[in-house]
Order: sequence, then C-alpha cells, then structure tokens
Amino acid sequence: MRDQRIIIQLLIVLVPITGAIAVVGGADINITIGICGMVILLIIGLWIFLNGFMDILFGFWSRTWQGTDGEIIKSKLSASHKKITFFWPTVSYRYEVAGKSLNGSRIAYAKFGTMWNPTSSERIAIEILHKYPEGAVVTVYYHHRFNKLSVLEPGFQWGSVGNALLGFVLTSVASYFLYRIIVSL
Repeated sequence: MRDQRIIIQLLIVLVPITGAIAVVGGADINITIGICGMVILLIIGLWIFLNGFMDILFGFWSRTWQGTDGEIIKSKLSASHKKITFFWPTVSYRYEVAGKSLNGSRIAYAKFGTMWNPTSSERIAIEILHKYPEGAVVTVYYHHRFNKLSVLEPGFQWGSVGNALLGFVLTSVASYFLYRIIVSL
C-alpha cells in the first residue's frame, strides 16, 4: 500500500513537469492540462514544504517542552511488504498531565527510520524500537499549552530540512513553469 502511494506520488510529480516542459518547448499540448498539472504540483510542493517547515519548528520548540514520566504501551516493528520493503517502529505511550491521561505516538520530528520517515533498513528501525520496549518507563516531552503535542526525543532532526527543501524545489519548479505557461498565452 505504501509503495503504491510512492509510485502515485512520483507520477503526480513527474507528469506535470513533463507537460510543462513540452508546453514551454513549443510542443502542441493542451494548455489547460499543463496549467492543471502545475497547480497540482504547486499544491503538493507547498504541502511537503509546510510539513518539513513545521517539523523544523516543532523540533526546535520541543527542546523547551516540559517532561513527565510515561509508559510505553505498544512497541512493534511495522513494514510494507511490496516490491520495496520499508520499516518503521510503531510506538504508543501513555503519560499524564494535570491529572489527565493522554496518549502519544511520535518518537521524534522527522527522524530517519520512524513512521513519518521510514527506512529500507530493518536494522535501523529495530535499533530505534529497542529503545522503547513495552512497559518501559520513559520521559515524554509535551507542550505546556497543548498537552496532546508530545514527543519522546525532543529536538531538531535533519530529515525535516530535506523535506522542506524538496517541497521548496517542487514549489519553485511548479511556479516557474506555471508562470511560463500563463505568459505564453
């Protein structure tokens, strides 16, 4: 399922780029399709950029969050078993803030090998998973106002910069070709 989504995402990105290059190069192609493709690419690029940017911000902010004791309630290795296998640890934890029991599942913001950034290396995912066995008492870092925002490993991760840069590049490419298509009208 995850592999199919990756292929679909690649097609969504590559088809509009190809159409825009053809239009700018003077090929006879439906301008409407080119514009629609670039708008789709622009939206996808913005979405990837904003997610990466938010991970950067929350990564930095999480270093100032308060910590409390929590307990790992679920810890397992998850994988997609298609042509390319990706692995990621699935960890759930419970913690208490001001007498209210809360659950969380984020290990870190954009950390390589976690659910939001899976790896093809089973070893990396297992190494992360071994840090959080079921029943273990851990420190959970949470936002003081929005207590449901929590993380086990606070701080900035370089994976978020990669996501933000990819989104920026896609947005820039889409904006450039969209501009070129509209100017050629």
